[in-house]
Amino acid sequence: VPIASSVPPSTSFQRVVIAMSTTGSGSCESICQIAAVHADKVSYVYTRYITPKQESKEATEPEYYVVLNTGSIDSKAVITVAEADAIKGFVDYLCDDDSKKILVAHEGEKFDFPVLLEHVKKYNLMDSFKEVVLGFVDTMPLFKCLFSCRQKYRLMDLARDILGYNGIANSLEQEVSVLAQLISHKAVFPRALLKASLTLDYYRKCDEYDTLYNRNKSTYKMLVKTGVMSDYMAEKTASSGLGYDHLYLAYEAAGQEGLNVLVSLPWGGNGPRVTKNIKFIETLANYFAQLRKNRRPMRHPPWYKPCRFV
Repeated sequence: VPIASSVPPSTSFQRVVIAMSTTGSGSCESICQIAAVHADKVSYVYTRYITPKQESKEATEPEYYVVLNTGSIDSKAVITVAEADAIKGFVDYLCDDDSKKILVAHEGEKFDFPVLLEHVKKYNLMDSFKEVVLGFVDTMPLFKCLFSCRQKYRLMDLARDILGYNGIANSLEQEVSVLAQLISHKAVFPRALLKASLTLDYYRKCDEYDTLYNRNKSTYKMLVKTGVMSDYMAEKTASSGLGYDHLYLAYEAAGQEGLNVLVSLPWGGNGPRVTKNIKFIETLANYFAQLRKNRRPMRHPPWYKPCRFV
C-alpha cells in the first residue's frame, strides 16, 4: 500500500482551485463541466462545458447545448467543447507561467482528483501535467482540522460563517471562486495547507496499486464462488500483491509448504504477508491437490510424432 507523502514545506507554489461535474460517480465517467481559478493571483475563471457524447456528431467542433442551472428556473445555452479539448485547455491554463501548482478542491480526494487524473492519463497529458503540478489538497479534512468545533462542513455553510457570504453557489464557477476566498482567509495558514497536501506521485502510486488490486481480486472469483476462500480473504490476498497464479505456482513448486511460505512470511512489515492461519492454507492446498488429481493427461492424435532436434 502506498505511503502518503505531503509537499515539502520549503516548496514554492501557487494554489489553483478546481471543481468538476460528471455523468456519474466513478472516475471513468464522462465529464460534464470543469472549472478552475488561481487563488494567489488575479486571473479569469477557467470553465468548459463538455459536449455530451450521445449528442455529439462532430466531437472536434463546439456546439450549443441547453443546460439547467441549479436554483434557477431558466435554462441557458452554453458553448460546449470536446472532452479532450477541455482537459488540454485546463493543462494549458495550469502552465500559464513557470510556477508549480497545488490543486485544491472540496472533497477532492473522493471525486475531483481521481476523475481529473483519469482523464489526464486518458488523453496522454501526464507528462505536461506532472511538470507543473506538485500535489493536491482536499479542503474537507483541512477545514475539519482547522475548525474542529463545527458540525457542518458544507462549502456554502463555511462560506457563510467565515466569509459572511450569503449567496447561493449555483454553478461551478461560483464554487471555485468561493473556495479560493476561503483558503485565502487568514485562518487557513499556508503551513496547514501544505500539511494537508498529498503529492502527485502518491496519487499515481495509488492508481497503480488499485489497478493491481482489482486485477488480482478478479482472479479469485472461482475460489470465492466454491467456498475455498471468503470474500474478505480474497481482498486481503489481493491487497498483498498476490493473484491466483502466484498461489498455484507456489503449490506446484513445493506443495502446501510452498503456500505456507508465500502467504505467512513477513512482507513489507512485521506481520505475515496474508495470514498464518493453517486452516486457510490447508484448504487452498486441498483445492489445488484436487485440481491436480482431476487434471486430464494430454493425449496426442494418432498422426502425432514428436519432433527430433539434431
